[in-house]
Amino acid sequence: MVAIAANGGIVRDMRSCLQQLLVGPSLRTFSSIRRHSPIKHRKCRVHAGKDVDEEEPDWETEMSIFKKRTLRPSQMEALRKLEEGKVDVGRVLYTKDNVAIIEGLNNDADVGVSLSFSSGAKGVILWRRSDNIVFSLLLGGSNLVTIGDGVECRVRGILQVVDSDEGPSTKREYEAMSVPVGKALVGQIVDYLGRPVSENGGELISEIALGTDKYLPLLNAQPDMESREQITEALVTGVKALDVLTPLGRGQALQVSGTQGSGKTQLCIDAIIGQGTQPGSTRSGNSGVRCVYAAVGCSSEQLRGTVEQLKAHGCMEYTTVVAATADRPLGEQYAAMLAACSIAEATRDAGGHALVVLNDVSVMVRMWEKITVAMADLGSVVTEVQAAEVAELAVAAHDAIAEAGIDLEAEKEGMRNKEEDEEMIEYEGMLVSVAAAQRRRFFSSLIQRCAKMHRRLKGGSMSALLVVPGSPATGNRISRQAKEKILKYKHLTEEQKAKLITALEKQSSFSNNNKKNGPKGPVPEELRTEVVEEFMSITDGQIVLRQVRDGPTGGVSVNPQLSVSRIGSRAYSPAVASLAPQVRFELAQAEDATKFSADKGSVAAAERAQRRAAVIAAALPQPQRTVCPLEVQVVHLLALKKGLLDDIPVSEVGKRLDALTNAVKHSCLDALNEIAQTQRLTATAEAAISEALVSAQSTVSSSLT
Repeated sequence: MVAIAANGGIVRDMRSCLQQLLVGPSLRTFSSIRRHSPIKHRKCRVHAGKDVDEEEPDWETEMSIFKKRTLRPSQMEALRKLEEGKVDVGRVLYTKDNVAIIEGLNNDADVGVSLSFSSGAKGVILWRRSDNIVFSLLLGGSNLVTIGDGVECRVRGILQVVDSDEGPSTKREYEAMSVPVGKALVGQIVDYLGRPVSENGGELISEIALGTDKYLPLLNAQPDMESREQITEALVTGVKALDVLTPLGRGQALQVSGTQGSGKTQLCIDAIIGQGTQPGSTRSGNSGVRCVYAAVGCSSEQLRGTVEQLKAHGCMEYTTVVAATADRPLGEQYAAMLAACSIAEATRDAGGHALVVLNDVSVMVRMWEKITVAMADLGSVVTEVQAAEVAELAVAAHDAIAEAGIDLEAEKEGMRNKEEDEEMIEYEGMLVSVAAAQRRRFFSSLIQRCAKMHRRLKGGSMSALLVVPGSPATGNRISRQAKEKILKYKHLTEEQKAKLITALEKQSSFSNNNKKNGPKGPVPEELRTEVVEEFMSITDGQIVLRQVRDGPTGGVSVNPQLSVSRIGSRAYSPAVASLAPQVRFELAQAEDATKFSADKGSVAAAERAQRRAAVIAAALPQPQRTVCPLEVQVVHLLALKKGLLDDIPVSEVGKRLDALTNAVKHSCLDALNEIAQTQRLTATAEAAISEALVSAQSTVSSSLT
């Protein structure tokens, strides 16, 4: 608080204050401001027994004029700030496995900023904590970094910011770690820096990067809500199980989960193959969906097999493969995932549409575990260094506590409870631990880069299929407490209680049978159930694959109950929006009926539902490395809707569908072409296809018998 003295002391105080704050051409004395003040008040006070008139300035107006004059940017001010704005030199506290922990870097340096080490190594800020501890990903010369090395952020420039409320300020603009994302990368197999690598083993072919005409940050910021638009367009993959049960919208991040051998990676490759047959694909000379495949954590043989498939189907015309095989450092594998997203973002920002496949997100999980282990290792090192001092202080503290008569165990328990309370925070509407919130934020920083951009930002999109090795919880475990709870219900009759318990026991038996047929437990390459479910809560939906594949085709088998899209019906193509949801509903209904049927009537209904579900399940798979175009999917869904497959053996469903499809192609090709071009099913086209199906039913039935 400053008191306004009648003798004008306030003027002298403010003059001295302003002279300390201002420099160069911006310097103005308070007296000069007063001379230009247009508003003054007259005040009468008594002095030596006489009334004396005194001019008193209008302080609010005076300060307003002062602020306007001092807000003018000054070159000398900027130069002075530039000289004083030299970056802080951080210090390496820990380094191992391409991860370094640093303290003392500038507080305003965000994730993605490039770092220069005194040893000549290069890095990027991967994560930073609120206590100014920074985790860096070492991307060049990591073997040169040692504890104690100096680290600096690369400054791109100094910005002079003028704010009408806060006055002038100076901000540092840091150089972000960027990767090439130019069009020359299409059809290439590269590392995270855009350098060509061999498809046989991911070995570097050349040090000269491709696509250097355009760069984007490696850790690009996720679009904010104002930059996004609601997802309302479908990204048709040509995989029936995906397009019908869990459609992918443009801008959506969809998780693909399943145990080892369930076909997760192949499903994603088939989705890339499908982009070459969609309307507007690059094969027809137009700009279609650009695909980026992040081959991380795989073997050299798997990389070679993937590239061979893509080349055989002509997919390299619109696909870039960013490779970092399992023998590469974990940091490079994670950087390859980030670079794949950056390449796709270049297409999105230009108004196009891109699909990213991250073939193993366990790399992301291991990267986070590496960060936490590094912090734990750092703590143990510090503890060893300070062990002698800590032991001496501990003895003195214990003696002091004993003399004061304090209950040490009670105090420890109180502190422990307090720490537990402090470790729980609210994050995205949930109450989670600090560690869980940090891990979730780390995962989200990559996943939520997927977006459908607003039309004012050209309306492009980046979608993603994330391969998550592992399965979520099924929710089928029945506890003894559940039965006891049923028995305690007073409003239920004994007969009703018995039916409920019978249904629970049958459900438990159903679950146990599934477990016997499935894997005994997670294999080392699979993620824990809670981690799989954490990814489920971050992504926009998931498709969960069963371990047992379809026998005749070898295609994937989808669990309809665990698979869900949070985008809902908006992700369906208009051509199947009225047909596909009914198929999904019937599959889920059949599984529920199987679990909870308890009496004869419900058992009969369950058998009918099971029969119908078996027919639908047999109609969805398709051979690997094949594409089911949207118009063919419409034919199959209409055949199911008309019940044309209900009276044949399940093993014959695939053959019957193929025969019906061929018949429809011959009789109403115009209707199919209309669906392919417009992606819509008109009433006229539906009537024509339905009539062709019914007409072909008798002919096809006789030819197959």
